[in-house]
Amino acid sequence: MVRIFKYKKTKLIITNNVQQILENHIQDKSAKNEAGGILLGQVIGNEFYLTKATEPNDLDKATRYSFERNKENAQIVVDYEYVNSNKRTIYLGEWHTHPEKIPSPSKRDIKMIKSQFKLGENLAAVIFLLIQGQNEFYVGICNGKKIRKMEEV
Repeated sequence: MVRIFKYKKTKLIITNNVQQILENHIQDKSAKNEAGGILLGQVIGNEFYLTKATEPNDLDKATRYSFERNKENAQIVVDYEYVNSNKRTIYLGEWHTHPEKIPSPSKRDIKMIKSQFKLGENLAAVIFLLIQGQNEFYVGICNGKKIRKMEEV
């Protein structure tokens, strides 16, 4: 089942396969480090469809309380998906886990997603931040200046 989130007129549709990737990395044991990756999908008007999420890889850096993805590796995936979808699948944001029941973005998370927005040649007017916690996940929308929590509908 897809999950739909909304902020004002913007809708984010998260597909089952993206949800499953996040759930596979829940930090439910003290030995599990944070995990993360990039979010890819398509845009139709004010609707954003998250159809792909990358898995962590050996080039990423992770500890119990931090995750830093390898930028070069991620860019290869973004370029590949963009070209092989006739320029329809684009970068739509970042995801990672937190070792807490109900996650919320840290100052570092907020700085990172704003930076990603400014660094990228975004084809979308906004990007998203998903944080998988132990019981729930946080969904945020960023326009480069502010990040706002999206509500499930």
